[in-house]
Amino acid sequence: MSPETLLQQFDVMAEAPNGVQKIRELILQLAVRGMLVPQDPSDEPASVLLEQIATEKQRLYKQGKISKPKLLPRISKDQLPYEVPEGWAWARLAELGEFTGGATPSKSKSSYWGGGRPLGLAERHEGRPHRKI
Repeated sequence: MSPETLLQQFDVMAEAPNGVQKIRELILQLAVRGMLVPQDPSDEPASVLLEQIATEKQRLYKQGKISKPKLLPRISKDQLPYEVPEGWAWARLAELGEFTGGATPSKSKSSYWGGGRPLGLAERHEGRPHRKI
């Protein structure tokens, strides 16, 4: 569906069962496909930004600030779920930054919490759980 069709059918779609949710999903799909606003051909291509990111990651690796960037396979045309506008580029998440899992800091080390109480720790108040903020 195009943005024009969405606007023409908006009232009908909004009144349909789950209509608002479907409209939200459609708007998101149009946005990630670059179909909501005109594309500016003078914008710097995404490939340039991806090269800058790769260069910066190499610099940070050489300084010992991040782990060695992995060489990832190129995204093949048969892996693409849809085409993107001219100047856009598909990238793997790991090409954009370093992502790691985390954990909840230990409550026993006050330095993790700035010396105060962790926000939202449950306390007992008159025998009932009580959230203190």
